[in-house]
Amino acid sequence: MGEDIRERTDALDAAGNTTAAIGKGFAIGSAALVSLALFGAYITRAGITVADILDPEVFSGLLVGAMLPYWFSAMTMKSVGKAALAMVEEVRHQFNTINGIMEGTARPDYKRCVQISTEASLKEMFAPGALVMGTPLVVGCLFGVRTLAGVLAGALVSGVQMAVSMSNTGGAWDNAKKYVEAGASEHARSLGGKGSDCHKAAVIGDTVGDPLKDTSGPSLNILIKLMAVESLVFAPFFLVCWSMVLLFVCVHVRPPSSQTTGSQQGWLDFPLVQVDVRSAFSFGHPRWHRHTNHPPFCLCVVVVLYPFSRVR
Repeated sequence: MGEDIRERTDALDAAGNTTAAIGKGFAIGSAALVSLALFGAYITRAGITVADILDPEVFSGLLVGAMLPYWFSAMTMKSVGKAALAMVEEVRHQFNTINGIMEGTARPDYKRCVQISTEASLKEMFAPGALVMGTPLVVGCLFGVRTLAGVLAGALVSGVQMAVSMSNTGGAWDNAKKYVEAGASEHARSLGGKGSDCHKAAVIGDTVGDPLKDTSGPSLNILIKLMAVESLVFAPFFLVCWSMVLLFVCVHVRPPSSQTTGSQQGWLDFPLVQVDVRSAFSFGHPRWHRHTNHPPFCLCVVVVLYPFSRVR
């Protein structure tokens, strides 16, 4: 095929990048609205009345949630780089070991290249997937539903901004390289064309822009939606788990005394229930007092009594 075919395909590719950037903007906006609706459902199910930014738990969650899209994007872009490097090494290996590839007399091992891409696409997503799936579980169980609400809000705001920026930036850098190579205008020809310093810089921008617009940008939609869905599903579990953590800390740091009445220091307020620690651990009988310093026993008592606890 001649050079005119390449010029036409480059023009179509540039138009496709622009159209894709517009379409991704709608997809990102849809993901943001869906995540916001799921966030509202999580707030309702978790029993949170107001997510105040002045609350230390919510504010700390905001900081962590705003960091997650950057961490996730760095991991995905690094994965793309590792897969591309493995592909380059395989191509070099085949050029050195298979004679006649450049002359067209020998057939390259295409199967090995496809295998590298497939294995990398699966293995390299373990860590980013664990980050998205594990963060709500860890935060919800160890730090409570209010902190998790801050994480979801921070990830939503930060993720939407990054996704829009990556989709537009990646497409612009890709089109910039084609603009320099085509030389269709006087300004493009003044930049030097292929082989110039401007073209080399555009190639580097395109190398970074491709994973931005094709990998990290679209995957952020999944990040903000999946975290919200997982948090909504596990909200009741987080309530029970956080109550158990609070009780474990209270019992471990300051074991309840049989001389203290429930109205003084015996009540622990949990997100949806009130548990009378004195009645739970003493039962009015001296033989139960020796168990109050045993945290596993305390946790078992809470698990048994939780369904029968007094709801506010």
